[in-house]
Amino acid sequence: MLATVASIMLLQHMVKVQRIRAELDRAREFQVSGNSFRFSEGIQSDLQFRIEQPLAGHGLLLSLRQEVPQFQRASGKLAEEMQDLQREWGNLAGTVGVFTADGRPVASASLRLQHSLMRDGDSNLLPLAQLPMLPPGNYQLRTKFLTLPQKSDLPEVSLHLSCGVCTLEYLPLYLNWCIILLLIPFSLFFWYRLIECVFWFKRQREQEKWLSEGVGQSQIMYVMTRYPLWSETFLRQDLQFLLKEGVPLEPVALFPGDCTAQPDWPAVRILSPEVISTATSGNGVSWWRKLRCLIPARVQCSLVWFRHRRLLRELIRQGKLCHARHVHAEFADLGALLAAVAARYLGVGFSLGVHAADVYTNRYSLDYLCRKAKFITVCNRTAGAYLARKCPVAAKKLHLIHHGLMIEDWPFREKQTFQEVPELLFVGRFVAKKGIPLLLEALALLLQRGRRLRLTLVGSGPMEAELRQQSEQLELQAHLEWAGVLERREVGERLRKADIFCLPSIEQTDRNQEGIPNVLVEAMAVGVPVVGSQTGGIGELLTPQTGWPIEKISAEIFADTIEEMLQNPAECEKRRRQARQRVEAEFSAARTVKARARLLEGF
Repeated sequence: MLATVASIMLLQHMVKVQRIRAELDRAREFQVSGNSFRFSEGIQSDLQFRIEQPLAGHGLLLSLRQEVPQFQRASGKLAEEMQDLQREWGNLAGTVGVFTADGRPVASASLRLQHSLMRDGDSNLLPLAQLPMLPPGNYQLRTKFLTLPQKSDLPEVSLHLSCGVCTLEYLPLYLNWCIILLLIPFSLFFWYRLIECVFWFKRQREQEKWLSEGVGQSQIMYVMTRYPLWSETFLRQDLQFLLKEGVPLEPVALFPGDCTAQPDWPAVRILSPEVISTATSGNGVSWWRKLRCLIPARVQCSLVWFRHRRLLRELIRQGKLCHARHVHAEFADLGALLAAVAARYLGVGFSLGVHAADVYTNRYSLDYLCRKAKFITVCNRTAGAYLARKCPVAAKKLHLIHHGLMIEDWPFREKQTFQEVPELLFVGRFVAKKGIPLLLEALALLLQRGRRLRLTLVGSGPMEAELRQQSEQLELQAHLEWAGVLERREVGERLRKADIFCLPSIEQTDRNQEGIPNVLVEAMAVGVPVVGSQTGGIGELLTPQTGWPIEKISAEIFADTIEEMLQNPAECEKRRRQARQRVEAEFSAARTVKARARLLEGF
């Protein structure tokens, strides 16, 4: 109803604008001139004219036209011009009458120099009288000059009739344009809502049909953007725990990841064979990201939906095939955006799991995702607090659920004694936020102080070539091992052999930072003394009771802290045991998976 009313009003005002514009155009073009004449005693002059259609304006303007501009000089000062004209023309006076074709009088006025009607810049016209606006028809204009100019050398003149159009005549046109500009978004919005309601009812009928066909088979569609990724062990782990718990999940990924799935990993349906890269240098915010900030979030979402419409259709089809009763997406990225639209199309609920980078450096509309989500899980308090500040609508939907760890798979190392050549260990992606250059500088400082140390770097990433070059410049080749990407079992073995686990993470210029790294939980579970920064969510687990936190990290402070740890084995023993207790209390998969399952099965 509102859509129809808005559209009718819009059409009415558009027609009105066309009418007013046509009247104004006709008024500007309306000009009638009579035969030229010279002044003589008691001269009369007639002028016949026709008005075919209604004209806009405040009246008809009668003027004298001369071929050679002599009696008016346009200086922009009307008072001075009027005085000049009076000296040249004397007391020019007379009468004018307007009659219909059958001789009936319509209007009359006196002839005299019209100071108020003079127009700057037109030196050919001398305004004499203003007549009212007349309706369409045939007319005759009769003029009689009673008092004539005293000068005898005045040029030939002719009567000239035109419309008086000023700026105020355009006011109705401008007002109607403003009304149209206001009605367009209202009309589009109401029509959008109407079409949306029509399709919603259609989808509801379809949903009732395929849900009734799949009674007892309905599942929760679990959406990821890429799978498997070797750095996202926690995601595979959470998915595996939920499946073991008996949660009816249908795992779906849009694109394949950067590694090959192992036999014991959860099976996930890949919708597109296209391989995409998410590697970034982390050296700042690109010009495209700055430009994208100027585009409204809703427009960005629409562009993304259109670009990935094939994936969206496939995601909806998968939802129908598995009789999805709820859609959950991990990470606030492309997968979540398409999942939210698919859930809306399917008429089911949508939920979201956020972590760290997807909150701090989000490329898509967090506000849109948070408004559509029934609940939002977050793995660390720091990211949750940032999200609540950025999107207040998310505050009441947040649920803090850490990534769980199967404690029995990570037995605690009972004895802690430093080796003759202490082994430092780093595990993670080679990206800017991990702070690996700082770790290499700290190692170089310790070696300069005479310490015998060895550092093992487990992982890979876009900064590997840069890091290798830095290690050569610092002459660290003999003290470094580049272990590459290892399976989780091999990572566990490396942790059990290490003397100190290093986590020198930093916050990037684009605010990208850590959550609670899964490897930090694993290192504490095994019993490796940990030294690290307090960026992101690390400080929630790494405290003076559970490790060696560094508030303001630098290579010198990092080296000093490692030196302090090596000199205090008793304190290391105390803190690593407290770290194990903290992990058992808050990061046990037996507890976290039940909390996650309760949320999902509630829908």
